Amino acid sequence: MRFILFIFIFGSFALFSQNNKVTTDIKINLVFKAYEKQKFGFDSYQYKEWSKHYRKINLKFNPSYFVAVKSLAKNQSDKLDFIIRSKTKIDVRNLEFLVKNKALNFKQKNDSTFTLYLIGQKSDYKVNAFFNFQNEKTKIAQLDVKVFEEKTENVIIVPISNQSINEQELVKEINKIYAQANLSLNVSFKPIFKSKVFEKTTIFSNPNFEKQNYTGQMHLLRDLYFEENPKADKKAFYIFMINGFADSTINGFMLKNKALAFVKTNSNEKQFAINIARTLSFGIGILNESWLEAEDKIGPEKGSTTNLMDTTGNTDLTYFQWINLRNSSKSYSFFDNDENIKTNNGTVAYYFWEEDKNGNIILNDDFLNSIKRPYKKNFLSYRFEVKYKILKPFYKIYSYYISSVNIFILLIVIVLILLVRKWIKKFWLKKSYKSRFWRRILYLPILAGILYLTYESFEISNLILDKFKVISGPLLELENLDYKKSKKELLINSNLRHQEEGIICSEVLIKQNKKWNLKKRMKVLYFELQENQKTKSWDKIKLVSNSDSLKLKTINYFEKAKTHFMVFSYLNKNGEVEKQEVINYLGLNLTEKLELSQKADTLLNETNPAKRILVFVNGYRPTSIGHTFEENFNDIKNKGLEFPNSKNYIYDFDRYDYWTPWNNINLLFQKRINPNETYYADGHFSVGTSNYRSIMTFTQVSQQYPKRCANKNKHHCYKKTTNSLKESIFSNSKTIDDLKMRANKKGFNLRKSKGRLAARNLLQILNEIPKSSENDTLYLIAHSMGFAYAQGMIEELKGKINFGSYYIIAPENAKSGKVNESEWQEVWQYGSRFNTTKFDAPCLQDGVAPQTKASGLSDSKRIYIPSKLYSKRGFFDSHFIGYYSWILDISQGKKGSVRQM
Repeated sequence: MRFILFIFIFGSFALFSQNNKVTTDIKINLVFKAYEKQKFGFDSYQYKEWSKHYRKINLKFNPSYFVAVKSLAKNQSDKLDFIIRSKTKIDVRNLEFLVKNKALNFKQKNDSTFTLYLIGQKSDYKVNAFFNFQNEKTKIAQLDVKVFEEKTENVIIVPISNQSINEQELVKEINKIYAQANLSLNVSFKPIFKSKVFEKTTIFSNPNFEKQNYTGQMHLLRDLYFEENPKADKKAFYIFMINGFADSTINGFMLKNKALAFVKTNSNEKQFAINIARTLSFGIGILNESWLEAEDKIGPEKGSTTNLMDTTGNTDLTYFQWINLRNSSKSYSFFDNDENIKTNNGTVAYYFWEEDKNGNIILNDDFLNSIKRPYKKNFLSYRFEVKYKILKPFYKIYSYYISSVNIFILLIVIVLILLVRKWIKKFWLKKSYKSRFWRRILYLPILAGILYLTYESFEISNLILDKFKVISGPLLELENLDYKKSKKELLINSNLRHQEEGIICSEVLIKQNKKWNLKKRMKVLYFELQENQKTKSWDKIKLVSNSDSLKLKTINYFEKAKTHFMVFSYLNKNGEVEKQEVINYLGLNLTEKLELSQKADTLLNETNPAKRILVFVNGYRPTSIGHTFEENFNDIKNKGLEFPNSKNYIYDFDRYDYWTPWNNINLLFQKRINPNETYYADGHFSVGTSNYRSIMTFTQVSQQYPKRCANKNKHHCYKKTTNSLKESIFSNSKTIDDLKMRANKKGFNLRKSKGRLAARNLLQILNEIPKSSENDTLYLIAHSMGFAYAQGMIEELKGKINFGSYYIIAPENAKSGKVNESEWQEVWQYGSRFNTTKFDAPCLQDGVAPQTKASGLSDSKRIYIPSKLYSKRGFFDSHFIGYYSWILDISQGKKGSVRQM
């Protein structure tokens, strides 16, 4: 009986095992693959590092099935291959592909491969594959179809040298790659761009892919092109075809989400198309390299994929790359990220907004649009609230306000002078002194004392007036005015005074009940936003505090601020801070950058790369647009006009065309130094601050000073020429004596003090993220009056940025400025040879700014104008910045050469 039972159980188990074996043997695996001549794209899961991007479903024969993705254009069809794998032979008549309830056609290509015909649809759809097993429909595969409308981007290719390329074939290959995302590139080719700086053989320095900014050469080429093509399409992606990079393995460079690319030319159209498409993907799609594609920054091993963003020279794109290519190209910026965080500079930031009776800012669209930020200036706005008419000012001379008090004091002084004069005369007659000369000499110290008291009266009256100065309070002048009119009136209203402010701060103008109130605040404004529980929006915002420091509790951040910021704290219903954001004056969100700056030093180096900062400091700006410096000053002599003194702002372009018109000398310096960022400071001040002290004096000297001698080997310019033959023969007056001007230290120091203000503005630009400039290196080029200005900048920048090279060109009143050679990697002073022991012929001297050695600078650091440039020397020519391009002709390593960076 037990034996029979054993046989029954064993037989049942065997039968079960056999049935199970049959089920296993007919297991079906269906794999989709790209059709060799597909019109659009296809993507399937291949690399485990990207697994999180793909949808995973549970199928009967495959519990971990990753869904493949196919792209189509709207209402257009395409083909797709699939392969059936099974341990046993199957009947394909049992295979079915359904879109909803509609079956798709397919055709067998060979024993295991079939072609599926996809239908055109208006929107995304799914294709489900079924196999009829034992009269039961079983799902064995799925395909997701992404339907895209056609999108077109304009791409402009600018070659800088002759290249033999089949343009049509190149465009065809590029569009074949981007067709995977149904993205079409409208490619146009521009004529060869020629410049004095870039030649067809120019090799570009290697970009730093980690720092994510354009090199100085790239900045320069971009600027040159758009300067010469001001009407160029600014809603297009630009590709500059260059000869190559120093690293021959680099084929192209483009920053993410930017519209400027640099690609090495290649005679092979197919490979060149791949290089262009790959490079463009950084800008158009903000794509990463394939090995950095995953969110955790770990992708498939470099060189292991067929992806376009790998280094293998293939063209495949994933479906999530398709989406990025289509959705990310929303702006056309030609500036790198470091440039993007630049802000308007000025020590005082102005803010305007309107508040309700509870002190909440009235919102206009959103809170950033409601807080108007029209400009930064270098001055405070204030008014006098004087109760007594005698103190009310009615006129201003320089920084002194004139009121009735000054007139009253002046009258007292006049009466005092008359009384003193009468007393001296009476005393003199009483003593029977006869010499009137000594009596008048006695008047002098008394008169000097009275004049001093008069001067002091201005100081005293202004000190009294300052007691009535109102920086914060209601501005009656702006009552009933809207924002646009108010911001204009703040600058031009004669009742509102402006005082230069060297300390970085803010002025807030708040409107309540049609009245504007002015409040002086520190550089960082702190706002709180309250959440509306009903609408789940942040619809209440108010200013709660201000500070000179940037403090973020959410990331434990605390630093002294170098520029203006707004900090927004989002409060929940319990009044707790959920998050904080830091916005700069331009409205750019810097929170992420601040968070990164809190991380490890290695990461900090990536987020805050060391940069070379080049600053040009111009000198006197004539009111003329003559072709030579002499023509400029001739206009001044005739017109007697000068531009106002510098406003002490920093510009990121040659704002006053001081350098560019003259042989593009600034661009030549940029090419050599290769800076990451270039700025321009305006060191222009009146001739009155120079050693000439007035235009009249300068005019007289320049008119009588001898022109350059015709024969360079025989000079007759050492003695002054006169109208009298006798005086000409016997005169001992030396021409060079006219150039020995007494140092105008007061004028020099004025310019230097304003340079400090400009340096504060420069620091604002460089330190959107606090301490950002500490690892940067400064390269300074100063000309003429710009030397004094640069000296002030140096004093302010000391310890806040590294000092690289200092190039001083034809400095005005150089001996009044002290240069510390040890602070710099190199310092050179260029100009004419003039000193007390040895000098060139007088007619060759720089008469505009007679050259003296900068204090503290060794003689070996002076470089003189080469003798071969005889025709470009003289009173005006030796000073003219356009003739100093010879500096860049000095061979590398030679004395005075500008080092190649």
